Amino acid sequence: MRFSLVLASSQLAWGAALQARQTSRNACATAARLAQTSKYDIDGSPIIDTSTAYDCMSSLPFDSSKADEFITEIKKYVQFQSTLDVLKKPPSNYPSSAVDIIAGLDKIAANDYDSHYDFDMAVANLLSTAHDGHLSIQTCSTTGIQFYRRGGGLISVSKDGLETPEIYLAWDKSALKSGSSDVSPITSINGQDVIEYLEEIAATITSQDADARWNQLFTSGAALASYPGSSLAYQGRFVYNSGFWPGADKTQLEFKNGSSIDLDTVALYTTGLQHTVTSNYGFLSLLCNPSSTQNVRRDTSPSVTKRSAPTSTAGPVGYPVPIIRDPENKLVGFNLDEETDVMFIPTFESPGNGTNGTLSLSEIASSIINNALENGRTKLIIDLSGNGGGSISRAFDLFKYFFPNEFPYSGTRFRRSDAMDSIVLGLKDTDSEGNILPFYWRNQVKPNQEEDFKTVEEFLDGGDQLDTKVSSLFANFNYTLLSTDPTYEIHGFGASAVNKTQPFKAEDVLIMTDGVCASTCTTFVNLMTNVGGVRAITFGGRPRLEPMQVMGGVRGAQSLAFDQIDTEAEAIDTQALTPDQLKLAKATVPNVNALPWYLPGGNVNLRNAYQEGDDDLPLQFAYQASDCRLFYTATSLDDPSETWSQAKAAIWGGKDCVSNSKGGKGSLEDRSKNEGANNGNGGGQNGGENKEDKKGGAAQISPGFFALSLMAFTSIILAVC
Repeated sequence: MRFSLVLASSQLAWGAALQARQTSRNACATAARLAQTSKYDIDGSPIIDTSTAYDCMSSLPFDSSKADEFITEIKKYVQFQSTLDVLKKPPSNYPSSAVDIIAGLDKIAANDYDSHYDFDMAVANLLSTAHDGHLSIQTCSTTGIQFYRRGGGLISVSKDGLETPEIYLAWDKSALKSGSSDVSPITSINGQDVIEYLEEIAATITSQDADARWNQLFTSGAALASYPGSSLAYQGRFVYNSGFWPGADKTQLEFKNGSSIDLDTVALYTTGLQHTVTSNYGFLSLLCNPSSTQNVRRDTSPSVTKRSAPTSTAGPVGYPVPIIRDPENKLVGFNLDEETDVMFIPTFESPGNGTNGTLSLSEIASSIINNALENGRTKLIIDLSGNGGGSISRAFDLFKYFFPNEFPYSGTRFRRSDAMDSIVLGLKDTDSEGNILPFYWRNQVKPNQEEDFKTVEEFLDGGDQLDTKVSSLFANFNYTLLSTDPTYEIHGFGASAVNKTQPFKAEDVLIMTDGVCASTCTTFVNLMTNVGGVRAITFGGRPRLEPMQVMGGVRGAQSLAFDQIDTEAEAIDTQALTPDQLKLAKATVPNVNALPWYLPGGNVNLRNAYQEGDDDLPLQFAYQASDCRLFYTATSLDDPSETWSQAKAAIWGGKDCVSNSKGGKGSLEDRSKNEGANNGNGGGQNGGENKEDKKGGAAQISPGFFALSLMAFTSIILAVC
């Protein structure tokens, strides 16, 4: 019996949507011709007929024998994922479900599929169930045509920021602001309760927290500020759905007043117009044959692909006029009122993809802080809404601006596997030239930044943890080594003089997020809240009267791309391995040339991060509630300064927070009540050691999406989540 992923995805009620169609052998050729003549596009990708597009994708030939080969090789990459074993048996307070990724891949290999597209979606969707933004794969067929809901941006709106919100069409926001009675909330989608339907879509998003996933469904000015090169980023995941087929040509929305509308599914041809396509097989070959893909356009995700932001003459779209900003709006300062300034950080990416990026942003941060002090501001709100990560050195450096006398702790481990050990042992005598990737043991230091490892065996042998062998605990990187390059200097560890005067009291700084905060963002927030003792407020989330996590995205210490694993594998010195070790390496280390199909991209979380005083549980599985939660109103969705004002009123003005949202596990109030208890990481039973002065409590490390060295610096330091 043939297996179709889309038909099997009952959680999204896709079954009824995939009605049998007479697919044509030439549907892809027709799609290519339509793209050539299309008069409309989104982010440069031509819009084509949806039925033809789906017919093309659903009729791409599937080769089960090559699928087996593909899964065999992909499992070799996935073995580098640091959380594989914990995911099978996560702690009870983990907000997502358990999943066995390797067993899931084996199950996919055992199935037969109606099309190559179904197979590729199965692989991508399986990895998304890990809810780890550092674990992902971009499969070849999904890059050819992508699907979106037209005009269907949604918003989640509370009447006063305290009542549970209802769901509306985004275009009703102005009417809601004016108090119009003509606006009606959505009650169901495709006949299913609207909350249930949206929660099922949200479950496919990779953030580890359910409220963070929920917020990403909706239109967001902060998301546009984080992804300024993409017009679809603003629309939310309900609209773009990772570009995957949403299950039907139309999506029906039903309203409380009894009316309904249909949203059309739009198809974007993302392959490039310079290629001739004469058949479905030819289209698949163009996308997936390794020898045929070198000229195919690879900028295939107009919705959320991180790209260099254009230099702007104004602040972020939809935001007030800034007082200080960098040319790409990656760090922006605003004045809220006579006593309060705002530092908005939509991303930790460095401007211009690198050169002196962290240095220039460090200067901008210094200017924002100094300007606030010079103008008599006594309070600062740090808005990290929509922040998905970036350059890891920025997180440590910025923390040191606010707390120059505190140590920015970082502790990490990787999961040991035959492949990981083979690379580390194969590179043990290699001149690493400053490369601080964890494959090079000689460049690693212990979390105190004062001790190194004497042997490769000491570095590798961290014993067993959560049913798997792990490395010894080591720092994210050597701060002093990193700071020898002025581009990535961390204040207090390089040559620059450091002002030891703390600019603001901890109680006068407020962290604000929408829960989306991921990767490098979580490193910064963890340091600010658990080491600095700063309070945090969150906005949005599911319509529930309960606490919400401040860091809902991936909290791993390092993301590593598949092709970087390939690079290090190719560098193995075979003379450094015994015959048995070499045999094991050949059997377990991935080889990109063994893949039967082109692989556009993939990542794993290579290292777990840990809280100081609690190195038993990866921070990915810890829970830290904010100190207060508010829902978005129609006004605050439209005006960020209103959001900042509401945050200020709740934290410093005595105004209410959402009922039952204060004092959640891991919040400052909770840590204060449980001084000395094992809850410094906000996880209650999972937490780290807490200290009354908030100085010794925790510190998470960082996600670096890439790697490092003076050449490698650019790869580890530019973390993208």
